[in-house]
Amino acid sequence: MIDPIKATSAALVKARQTLTPLAGFPTELPADLDMAYAVQAQSIADWPDEVVGWKVGGVPPHLQDEYKAERMAGPIFKQMVKNCADGETVDMGSYPGGFVAVEGEYIVFLKDVANLPDRDVTLDDMAKVVDRIHIGVEIASSPMKLVNALGPLSIVSDFGNNAGMIVGPKVETPMSVDFSDYVVSVDFDGKQIGSKPAGVGEAGPFGAVIFLINHLRARGIDIPDGTAVSTGAISGVHDTEIGVQAKVDFGGLGAMNINLVPFTV
Repeated sequence: MIDPIKATSAALVKARQTLTPLAGFPTELPADLDMAYAVQAQSIADWPDEVVGWKVGGVPPHLQDEYKAERMAGPIFKQMVKNCADGETVDMGSYPGGFVAVEGEYIVFLKDVANLPDRDVTLDDMAKVVDRIHIGVEIASSPMKLVNALGPLSIVSDFGNNAGMIVGPKVETPMSVDFSDYVVSVDFDGKQIGSKPAGVGEAGPFGAVIFLINHLRARGIDIPDGTAVSTGAISGVHDTEIGVQAKVDFGGLGAMNINLVPFTV
Protein backbone atom coordinates (compact mmCIF):
# COMPACT_ATOMS: atom_id res chain seq x y z
CA MET A 1 0.00 0.00 0.00
CA ILE A 2 1.30 3.44 -0.93
CA ASP A 3 2.02 5.73 2.02
CA PRO A 4 0.22 9.01 1.17
CA ILE A 5 2.63 11.09 3.24
CA LYS A 6 5.70 9.70 1.49
CA ALA A 7 4.02 9.87 -1.92
CA THR A 8 3.07 13.52 -1.49
CA SER A 9 6.47 14.45 -0.13
CA ALA A 10 8.26 12.66 -2.97
CA ALA A 11 6.18 14.48 -5.59
CA LEU A 12 6.78 17.90 -4.03
CA VAL A 13 10.50 17.35 -3.51
CA LYS A 14 10.93 16.07 -7.07
CA ALA A 15 9.15 19.14 -8.48
CA ARG A 16 11.51 21.43 -6.60
CA GLN A 17 14.65 19.49 -7.45
CA THR A 18 13.80 19.21 -11.16
CA LEU A 19 12.22 22.69 -11.41
CA THR A 20 9.02 21.16 -12.78
CA PRO A 21 6.00 23.50 -12.64
CA LEU A 22 2.87 21.99 -11.11
CA ALA A 23 -0.59 22.96 -12.35
CA GLY A 24 -2.09 21.91 -9.02
CA PHE A 25 -1.33 19.87 -5.95
CA PRO A 26 0.45 16.71 -7.20
CA THR A 27 -1.57 14.26 -5.06
CA GLU A 28 -4.65 14.45 -2.89
CA LEU A 29 -4.36 17.27 -0.36
CA PRO A 30 -3.55 16.15 3.19
CA ALA A 31 -6.58 15.59 5.38
CA ASP A 32 -5.52 18.13 8.02
CA LEU A 33 -2.62 20.26 9.25
CA ASP A 34 -1.09 17.39 11.22
CA MET A 35 -0.81 15.37 8.03
CA ALA A 36 0.53 18.40 6.12
CA TYR A 37 3.27 18.86 8.74
CA ALA A 38 4.05 15.15 8.47
CA VAL A 39 4.57 15.65 4.72
CA GLN A 40 6.79 18.64 5.50
CA ALA A 41 8.84 16.60 7.98
CA GLN A 42 9.38 13.83 5.44
CA SER A 43 10.49 16.38 2.83
CA ILE A 44 12.91 18.00 5.29
CA ALA A 45 14.44 14.58 5.94
CA ASP A 46 14.87 14.01 2.21
CA TRP A 47 16.12 17.49 1.27
CA PRO A 48 19.93 17.70 0.87
CA ASP A 49 20.48 20.74 3.07
CA GLU A 50 20.46 21.88 6.68
CA VAL A 51 17.54 23.71 8.29
CA VAL A 52 18.86 26.95 9.83
CA GLY A 53 15.57 28.72 10.40
CA TRP A 54 11.82 28.78 9.97
CA LYS A 55 9.36 31.05 8.23
CA VAL A 56 6.11 31.91 9.95
CA GLY A 57 3.07 32.86 7.92
CA GLY A 58 -0.49 33.73 8.74
CA VAL A 59 -3.52 31.53 8.19
CA PRO A 60 -6.14 33.74 6.49
CA PRO A 61 -8.68 34.96 9.06
CA HIS A 62 -11.62 33.26 7.33
CA LEU A 63 -9.84 29.89 7.62
CA GLN A 64 -8.57 30.12 11.20
CA ASP A 65 -11.62 28.48 12.75
CA GLU A 66 -11.52 25.65 10.23
CA TYR A 67 -7.86 24.87 10.84
CA LYS A 68 -7.80 25.93 14.49
CA ALA A 69 -4.62 27.89 13.80
CA GLU A 70 -3.65 31.51 13.28
CA ARG A 71 -0.16 30.84 11.96
CA MET A 72 1.79 28.17 10.08
CA ALA A 73 5.47 27.41 9.60
CA GLY A 74 7.98 26.03 7.13
CA PRO A 75 11.74 25.40 7.03
CA ILE A 76 14.45 27.70 5.72
CA PHE A 77 17.54 25.93 4.39
CA LYS A 78 21.14 27.09 4.74
CA GLN A 79 21.92 27.30 1.02
CA MET A 80 18.91 29.59 0.45
CA VAL A 81 20.01 32.29 2.93
CA LYS A 82 21.86 35.41 1.79
CA ASN A 83 23.08 38.49 3.62
CA CYS A 84 22.50 42.01 2.30
CA ALA A 85 23.85 45.29 3.65
CA ASP A 86 21.77 48.46 3.65
CA GLY A 87 21.12 49.60 0.08
CA GLU A 88 22.82 46.63 -1.55
CA THR A 89 21.35 44.38 -4.24
CA VAL A 90 21.11 40.59 -4.06
CA ASP A 91 19.98 37.98 -6.60
CA MET A 92 17.39 35.54 -5.26
CA GLY A 93 16.20 32.39 -6.98
CA SER A 94 12.58 31.46 -7.67
CA TYR A 95 10.77 28.57 -9.36
CA PRO A 96 10.14 29.13 -13.09
CA GLY A 97 6.47 28.75 -13.95
CA GLY A 98 5.51 28.63 -10.28
CA PHE A 99 4.52 31.00 -7.50
CA VAL A 100 6.78 33.94 -6.61
CA ALA A 101 6.31 36.58 -3.93
CA VAL A 102 8.47 39.04 -2.00
CA GLU A 103 7.72 39.66 1.68
CA GLY A 104 9.38 42.19 3.97
CA GLU A 105 9.84 40.58 7.39
CA TYR A 106 11.80 41.01 10.61
CA ILE A 107 14.26 38.16 11.14
CA VAL A 108 14.67 37.11 14.77
CA PHE A 109 17.67 35.03 15.80
CA LEU A 110 17.13 32.90 18.90
CA LYS A 111 19.34 32.13 21.86
CA ASP A 112 19.50 28.66 23.37
CA VAL A 113 15.92 27.85 24.41
CA ALA A 114 16.75 24.60 26.20
CA ASN A 115 16.38 26.14 29.66
CA LEU A 116 12.93 27.60 29.09
CA PRO A 117 10.22 26.32 31.45
CA ASP A 118 8.22 23.31 30.28
CA ARG A 119 5.20 25.36 29.24
CA ASP A 120 4.14 27.53 26.33
CA VAL A 121 6.35 30.61 25.98
CA THR A 122 4.81 34.08 26.24
CA LEU A 123 5.74 37.69 25.53
CA ASP A 124 7.32 37.82 28.98
CA ASP A 125 9.86 35.21 27.85
CA MET A 126 11.10 37.13 24.80
CA ALA A 127 14.07 38.77 26.51
CA LYS A 128 15.28 35.27 27.43
CA VAL A 129 15.04 33.85 23.91
CA VAL A 130 15.76 36.70 21.46
CA ASP A 131 19.43 37.15 20.59
CA ARG A 132 19.14 39.78 17.86
CA ILE A 133 16.80 41.10 15.18
CA HIS A 134 17.48 42.06 11.57
CA ILE A 135 15.34 43.50 8.84
CA GLY A 136 14.92 40.99 6.05
CA VAL A 137 12.98 39.47 3.21
CA GLU A 138 11.38 36.12 2.62
CA ILE A 139 11.17 34.86 -0.93
CA ALA A 140 8.01 32.79 -1.14
CA SER A 141 8.21 30.51 -4.15
CA SER A 142 6.96 27.09 -5.14
CA PRO A 143 6.67 25.03 -8.33
CA MET A 144 2.91 25.23 -7.67
CA LYS A 145 1.46 28.42 -9.14
CA LEU A 146 -1.65 27.89 -6.99
CA VAL A 147 0.17 26.98 -3.76
CA ASN A 148 -1.41 29.84 -1.80
CA ALA A 149 -4.79 29.63 -3.51
CA LEU A 150 -5.05 25.97 -2.47
CA GLY A 151 -4.74 27.00 1.17
CA PRO A 152 -2.81 26.12 4.33
CA LEU A 153 -2.61 22.36 3.66
CA SER A 154 -0.84 23.03 0.37
CA ILE A 155 1.43 25.71 1.84
CA VAL A 156 2.52 23.69 4.88
CA SER A 157 3.15 20.58 2.79
CA ASP A 158 5.46 22.45 0.41
CA PHE A 159 8.03 23.81 2.88
CA GLY A 160 5.67 26.60 3.91
CA ASN A 161 6.04 28.02 0.37
CA ASN A 162 9.56 29.18 1.21
CA ALA A 163 12.43 29.51 -1.25
CA GLY A 164 14.88 31.71 0.58
CA MET A 165 15.62 34.42 3.10
CA ILE A 166 17.61 37.65 2.96
CA VAL A 167 19.15 38.86 6.22
CA GLY A 168 19.53 42.64 6.17
CA PRO A 169 21.00 45.12 8.67
CA LYS A 170 20.72 44.47 12.38
CA VAL A 171 18.13 46.41 14.38
CA GLU A 172 19.86 48.04 17.32
CA THR A 173 18.47 47.52 20.86
CA PRO A 174 15.72 45.28 19.46
CA MET A 175 13.81 44.59 22.66
CA SER A 176 13.10 48.30 23.16
CA VAL A 177 12.06 49.00 19.56
CA ASP A 178 8.40 49.66 18.78
CA PHE A 179 8.29 48.10 15.33
CA SER A 180 4.96 49.80 14.59
CA ASP A 181 6.94 53.07 14.30
CA TYR A 182 8.52 51.86 11.05
CA VAL A 183 6.55 51.61 7.82
CA VAL A 184 7.69 48.74 5.59
CA SER A 185 7.18 49.27 1.88
CA VAL A 186 7.63 46.95 -1.09
CA ASP A 187 8.27 48.27 -4.60
CA PHE A 188 8.35 46.31 -7.86
CA ASP A 189 10.25 47.93 -10.73
CA GLY A 190 9.95 51.29 -9.00
CA LYS A 191 6.20 51.08 -8.27
CA GLN A 192 5.02 50.77 -4.68
CA ILE A 193 2.98 47.61 -4.15
CA GLY A 194 2.40 47.64 -0.39
CA SER A 195 3.17 49.77 2.64
CA LYS A 196 2.39 49.03 6.29
CA PRO A 197 3.97 48.95 9.77
CA ALA A 198 4.37 45.77 11.80
CA GLY A 199 1.82 44.92 14.46
CA VAL A 200 2.46 45.22 18.18
CA GLY A 201 2.65 42.60 20.93
CA GLU A 202 1.52 39.15 19.83
CA ALA A 203 0.29 40.66 16.55
CA GLY A 204 3.87 41.55 15.64
CA PRO A 205 7.24 39.81 15.21
CA PHE A 206 7.37 38.46 18.77
CA GLY A 207 3.99 36.79 18.33
CA ALA A 208 5.50 34.81 15.45
CA VAL A 209 8.44 33.81 17.66
CA ILE A 210 6.05 32.65 20.39
CA PHE A 211 4.10 30.56 17.89
CA LEU A 212 7.20 29.05 16.31
CA ILE A 213 8.85 27.99 19.58
CA ASN A 214 5.63 26.46 20.91
CA HIS A 215 4.95 24.78 17.56
CA LEU A 216 8.40 23.19 17.29
CA ARG A 217 8.51 22.09 20.91
CA ALA A 218 5.09 20.46 20.59
CA ARG A 219 6.36 18.49 17.59
CA GLY A 220 9.63 17.46 19.22
CA ILE A 221 11.76 19.46 16.77
CA ASP A 222 15.11 20.77 18.02
CA ILE A 223 15.66 24.53 18.19
CA PRO A 224 19.44 25.06 18.07
CA ASP A 225 21.10 28.20 19.37
CA GLY A 226 21.10 30.71 16.48
CA THR A 227 17.92 29.48 14.81
CA ALA A 228 16.39 32.21 12.61
CA VAL A 229 12.69 33.06 12.57
CA SER A 230 11.33 34.95 9.57
CA THR A 231 8.38 36.43 11.37
CA GLY A 232 5.77 37.03 8.67
CA ALA A 233 4.93 39.42 5.85
CA ILE A 234 4.31 42.95 7.14
CA SER A 235 2.84 44.81 4.18
CA GLY A 236 1.30 41.68 2.66
CA VAL A 237 2.18 38.77 0.37
CA HIS A 238 3.06 40.45 -2.91
CA ASP A 239 2.90 38.09 -5.87
CA THR A 240 5.27 38.88 -8.70
CA GLU A 241 7.36 37.13 -11.36
CA ILE A 242 10.92 36.30 -12.24
CA GLY A 243 12.78 39.25 -13.79
CA VAL A 244 11.25 41.85 -11.49
CA GLN A 245 13.50 44.12 -9.47
CA ALA A 246 12.12 44.57 -5.97
CA LYS A 247 12.97 46.99 -3.19
CA VAL A 248 11.98 46.44 0.43
CA ASP A 249 12.39 49.52 2.63
CA PHE A 250 12.05 49.43 6.42
CA GLY A 251 11.72 53.20 6.83
CA GLY A 252 14.89 54.31 8.60
CA LEU A 253 16.10 50.82 9.54
CA GLY A 254 17.46 50.09 6.07
CA ALA A 255 16.50 48.87 2.62
CA MET A 256 17.35 45.95 0.34
CA ASN A 257 17.13 45.51 -3.42
CA ILE A 258 16.34 42.12 -4.94
CA ASN A 259 16.72 40.77 -8.45
CA LEU A 260 14.38 37.81 -8.89
CA VAL A 261 16.17 35.22 -11.01
CA PRO A 262 15.22 31.66 -11.98
CA PHE A 263 16.61 28.69 -10.12
CA THR A 264 18.71 26.45 -12.34
CA VAL A 265 19.21 22.70 -12.02
